[in-house]
Amino acid sequence: DDLPSAPTDLTLGIRPEHITLCEPDRENAVQTEVEVVEPMGELVHIYIQVGDKTLTASVDGGARIRAGDTVSVVFPEEKIHLFDARTGDTVMNSTSGIVVVSGPERNRLTMY
Repeated sequence: DDLPSAPTDLTLGIRPEHITLCEPDRENAVQTEVEVVEPMGELVHIYIQVGDKTLTASVDGGARIRAGDTVSVVFPEEKIHLFDARTGDTVMNSTSGIVVVSGPERNRLTMY
């Protein structure tokens, strides 16, 4: 009973190089449409829509991806950062491990 209450609204953060292309049937895969492809030599930056947010993923420069393509991506758990959406406090980062947030309300994740 003396434990602080866990936040119910969370913001998820992940670096572009950690968003990984994957097969559509992979566990936790998110299917999304590529909005923009920006060739950068050894890397290609792709801009994808996840929920109401546009995210940038950095993928191998040899990837054959065009704007309008549907791709599947995954956010590796060990690379995710979670923040309390109200205070901005870190709930979990890639070095601290997963923090389980429980309570009567379902958690809401906001991408940034």
